[in-house]
Order: sequence, then structure tokens, then C-alpha cells
Amino acid sequence: MNKVLANEPVSAAFEALKSVPGIAALAVDDTLHIRDVTRDGCDLLGDGPAELIGRPVTAILAEDGRHGAERLKSALAAAKSSQRSELKLTVLGRDGTTRLLDVTVGTAEDGGSGHAVLVLRDATDYQHSIAQLKQVVEGSIQGIIVHSGGPPLFANDALIQMVGIASREELFARPSVASFIHPDDRERVAGNIAARLRGRNAPLAYDFRLLSDDGRTVWVECRATVVTWDGEPAVLASLYDITDRKVAEDARQKSEALFTKVFQASPEIITITRRRDGRYIDINGGFTQTLGYERSEVLGRTAADLDVWVEPGFRDEMVEELAAKGSFRGRETCIRRKDGGIIDVQFSADTFRYGDEDVLLIVGHDTTARKRSEKELRDSKTAAEMANRAKGEFLANMSHELRTPLNAIIGFAEVLQQEMFGPLGSDKYAEYAADIHSSGEHLLDIINDILDLSKLESGRYELHETEFTVDDLAKTCVRFIRERAREAGLAVRMELPDSILCMSADRRLMKQILLNLLSNAVKFTPNGGTITVGARLNDDGECELFVTDTGVGMNEEGIETALTPFGQVASALSRDHQGTGLGIPLARSLVERHGGSFDIASTPGDGTTVTVTVPADRVVIDRNLFSGNHESDAAD
Repeated sequence: MNKVLANEPVSAAFEALKSVPGIAALAVDDTLHIRDVTRDGCDLLGDGPAELIGRPVTAILAEDGRHGAERLKSALAAAKSSQRSELKLTVLGRDGTTRLLDVTVGTAEDGGSGHAVLVLRDATDYQHSIAQLKQVVEGSIQGIIVHSGGPPLFANDALIQMVGIASREELFARPSVASFIHPDDRERVAGNIAARLRGRNAPLAYDFRLLSDDGRTVWVECRATVVTWDGEPAVLASLYDITDRKVAEDARQKSEALFTKVFQASPEIITITRRRDGRYIDINGGFTQTLGYERSEVLGRTAADLDVWVEPGFRDEMVEELAAKGSFRGRETCIRRKDGGIIDVQFSADTFRYGDEDVLLIVGHDTTARKRSEKELRDSKTAAEMANRAKGEFLANMSHELRTPLNAIIGFAEVLQQEMFGPLGSDKYAEYAADIHSSGEHLLDIINDILDLSKLESGRYELHETEFTVDDLAKTCVRFIRERAREAGLAVRMELPDSILCMSADRRLMKQILLNLLSNAVKFTPNGGTITVGARLNDDGECELFVTDTGVGMNEEGIETALTPFGQVASALSRDHQGTGLGIPLARSLVERHGGSFDIASTPGDGTTVTVTVPADRVVIDRNLFSGNHESDAAD
């Protein structure tokens, strides 16, 4: 420590400086040793005059001594020529803490003794503020960039992420900020940048697209101003990512466009009215076409002004229901057209917010034509029911009127056949009597079938249900047609289950069903064929009665014809047999009357199988009894 230097004043000027409070200063000679120090300088550096005076300045610097010395020497040289120079130095205190100092370097001449004066200002807080500001800028979710139209001068992390660039160095290597602006927006953005740098008017905020390196398009809202950067004007821009908002706006615009298109193109009556006073805000083409008004006649007015509602209180009821439920569907009322005509309309309505008020969206469907059709259908149904009733009554009366003389004809024919009152005298008379008897019975069968079918169609056919066995039913029917089958050269077989199957049904009708099917099988099976009648239980517990033949068969069109009343399938065999075409339709109706189903499976040349399915709730199984007739030949 140089005690002489400590006691010798540097200069009168520095002595005067030491007496000014608030000035932290050092007097330094050409060798960069401290010659003197003010009291505030001691406080700033954390040492007393004895510890500081005589020490080189480089000894108290936190940075490399050589580098600090060179900077100080450069500053001293600059100060000698311009009387003033500035630099920043970081000093190290005895407690190990560092301080950033702003140093102003000047020279003073006093009595031939030259020295440099270093005025010190604590810049630690300023540096801390700068660090905090940098942290804020880097931590911001908005992209911040400084540029002058060319390469970026500064950019934060958010901006780097927006443009999808890997590093800050790669961003700064770009020749122009235009490289990451969408091509469709570059000209507009470049124009705003140029205007702003020239001091001309430019938008303070506007939207454009960034084109990210990873292929994304990022919509940003740009807020820009001009700052001074290294002595030159530059643009400071803050970029907010508004991609989600733009997507939402685009979706909303598309939705509105779609709604407008549907609104105007819909044939329905659609209106938007203010909830508070009912004035029309908008109407569609369906309204003008259906009610006959022009738009200018409707907008701004109310339904009451136009006298639209036939029921005056309908709108008030509708508003009350909407207030309670928010919407309603399928309300029917009548509305009045411009020409005074009344139409039926079915309405649905919803409440929603439009701008700053509640509005009603009402959709109406013109049901006038539908209601007219419904009335016509009801009238037609009533007329058909009346006609059907009249037909039934006519058939009942006709059957009664025809049966009486037919029974007499059949009876007299039997008397003649049996020659009860003596010989007829000629074989021809006996032949004619047989023909009369046969024709009368055939005509009586036709009348009975027609009457039965009529009763079934009208739903007036009553079932007289009893319980009977299926094999007894089958055997009885086979006995009836056995002789006809023998004469036609046909074999008749039965396939019945081992268990005794009983069913609860109208036995006479079930017998009629099976006889009709067997008669048809005999009729349409050529000589040498086989007819099989049987029964089985299906997986659902239903009883299936079936009649299978090896006859001529039918195609799909033939099956449809056979199921039609009075329909007859044309074939070479059908011309040799009489028939009305009522057997199959009557059998199906009788089956359905029992709650069952009727099915025909047939192939031309391969025969036909007709299956009658009796519901499970009509079937009883007794497995303890054995029918003893699982399969038998019934033609013998």
C-alpha cells in the first residue's frame, strides 16, 4: 500500500469533487493505479481509502484483468482526445458479490499533474431490470420480432416456434422476414413494413398468415411500431397466434352460409321473429310462396298485422310454451294466406340469441294436402267397409237362397239315382241324374267356400276350438282322398312323430285345410307320383303340418297366382279337373285365423310342399304315448 500516495492530494479539482455528496469517483494514473477515491466511491466498492489507494484498478475487476486493462486504456486514450468516454465494468467486492458499473472516463490537468477521473454509477439494478425484461420477452406467449425488412434483428422463443425453425441462429440466417410469411400475404405485409419504416401511415394491427417450416399455416394478429435499433429505425412487431379463432370464424361463416342456403332453399315456411314484439326479422322463400306475400310486405311487421293466425291466441300460447320448455315440435294450427285462403300447418319452434336480443325460429310444414289425403283415405275406408259389409250380406243372402233349391236338386237327383219310385226306363236317365247330383254338390261346395272366405275377410268367422290329435286328423283326411289317389295312380304316405301331438283348434277347419291341400296335391300330381302328409315340431315348439307332392310344381308367379282368390295356375293337369281357385286362399285364411302361418315352396317339374305352422301355444306334446304309425303307406 503506498502511504505517500494516500496522503498526497491528486489535484485541487478532485479534492473539490470529494466534497460533493453522491459522487462515486476514482482518480487513476496512466498505470491504472488508484490515486484517490471519494467517500461515495469507497461505499460503492465496499473498501476504505487505505485499501483502495495504490491498488491497480484491474485488481478489483471481476472480469479478466488483462481484458479490463485494455478496455480501460482504450477508454483513457479516447478520453484524452474527446475529454469523455464511457464503458461498463464489473467489480468484485470483498464479500464475493459482483456489481455492474457504468463508468464515465475523463481527464483533468492541474499543476502539471495528469490523471484520469473515473465516475462510477451502479448499474446492477439496471442490469437486473434488463434480465427481467428479457425473461418477460422470452417467456411471452406472443411472438416478438425486431427487423428492418431484411434479416431478423431480434426474435423471442415464441416467434421461433410459430415459424417452426429449429434454432435462433437459423432464424437470424434468413435473408428476409418475408421467407416465413405466406405468399398470398407477402405483398401486403411488405407494403405495411415499408410504409412504417418511412414514417408513413400503416395499420397498427392487422392479420396475416405465417408459413411454418413444418408445413403449418399459422394465422397471426400483428401489432407493430417503429423503434430505434443500433441507431437505425426498425419495426418491433408482436404476433398473436389466432389460428384457432380463424378456424372458429371460418366454421361459423360456413355454418352461417349453410344456414342461409338451407333457410332460403327450404320449401318449408321458415321465419325469424323478435320474441318481445313478434316483428319479422327474416323470412324464407317458402313463406312468400306459400302465403303469397312479398318480402317487403312482411319484414318489420307482425303476424297480427298480416292477420296470419287463424287462432288469435296461438302465438301467445307458443311463446309461453317456449319460455317453459325452450322449444316445441309438431304443433298444428291453421294460418291465413294473403288471398284469404286457409291452410293447415304443423309448426316447430326454438328460441335462440341473435345479436343482443332473443328471437324465435319457427318452421312450418304445409299439411293441407296431407290432411286432404287422410280425409280421402278415411272416406275410402268407410266406403270400402260399407261395400264389404254389403258384399257379406249379399253373399250370406245369396248362399241361403241358393242352398235351398240346390239341396232340393241334389235330393231329387239322389231319388232318381236310387230309383226309389221305380225304374227310370233308360240308362241315360240314370247317367243324367248322376251328372245333376255331381254338379249340384260341386256348386254347393263353391257357395260354401265363397261364404267361408267372405266371413274370414270380414273377421266374423268364429272358431269352435277343441283338443284333438294330429295323427287322427291326418289319417281322417287321408281316408277321404284315398280312393281318388288310387284312381289317379298315386301313392300316399304319412310321416308322423313318435310322440302324440295334440292341438287346440277348430277341428273342422283344420280338416278342411288339410283336405284342400291334399285335393290340390292329387289334382296336380301325374300318374305314378307320391303324396306325403306329415307333421313335426320345429325349434320354437310349433307344429308344422306339411303336404308334399311330386307334381308339376310352380314358379314364383304361379305361387302368387295360387294364393290369390279365384286364381288358377295354368297347366295341362288343371284343365282335367274342376276348381274355383279358392282352395289355397281359403286354407291360408283359415290358418291365419288360428294365428298360424302358411308357406308354399315349389319348383316347376319337382313338385310342391305346403307347410302350415300352428303356434306353439296351441300345441300339446305327450311323449308317454306312442302313435305306432311313424311312417306308413296309406294308399292300400
